[in-house]
Amino acid sequence: MIYLVGLIYKLDGIFYLEQYLCDKSSDEYELLYRLNEKLSQYDYLVHFNGQSFDLPFIHARLKLYNIPTQMDACKSIDYYHALKPYKHLLKTDNLKLKTLERLLGFQRSDPFDGGQLIELFNSYVQGTFSYAQHYCYIMNKT
Repeated sequence: MIYLVGLIYKLDGIFYLEQYLCDKSSDEYELLYRLNEKLSQYDYLVHFNGQSFDLPFIHARLKLYNIPTQMDACKSIDYYHALKPYKHLLKTDNLKLKTLERLLGFQRSDPFDGGQLIELFNSYVQGTFSYAQHYCYIMNKT
């Protein structure tokens, strides 16, 4: 299931951040419906490696719920695929987002990878999430 989607968009010269979170699996339909509606308002969808995983997964979930996709009207710009032919020029071992962010001087403060975030989300849904455990986890990672 898709449990979280984040969007940044510009409207009337102002940037907005929206996140759609499913507290339970039955919320996924609404998340997908709202995401689909929001994306129908824009001409471009800019992402990082979404072409390989995120977008096909979202399309599959839309199909599961019989929601006709409006996302295909957006021109897709995938930074990962755009940079891939130039990897050798960047002189880096990989093109992971965190690696590219470091190359650009951006210091991300989140210590988690995608798998760990799924574990945290599951503990939140099950009611076993604790801020103290979360803090200890972060402190042990640094």
